[in-house]
Amino acid sequence: MPQVTTVQSFPELAAKKMEGHYPTIGRSLINAARAKVPVDTGELRDSIQWGEDNGTLVLGATASYAPDVEFGTSTRRAQPFLRPAMETLRTNPPKLD
Repeated sequence: MPQVTTVQSFPELAAKKMEGHYPTIGRSLINAARAKVPVDTGELRDSIQWGEDNGTLVLGATASYAPDVEFGTSTRRAQPFLRPAMETLRTNPPKLD
């Protein structure tokens, strides 16, 4: 008899199936973020990376001023690059084998 997946358990099931594809998804996210990030010295672009935290794929940048660029400050407008990268992945996901 086939196993029935309830609506409540679907996100966990989907996440488990995606774990093996994190390297492919992570590279796609990095490429999308690097295509959107403003570049002056390249430090911010080069600090973009992905990782895994408790089974969750995480995208971030290690440059100390990354949040100022992503969200803006009282004197500088935001120039988001991480959030648009995530949106690009949602609308145009990479091919997974």
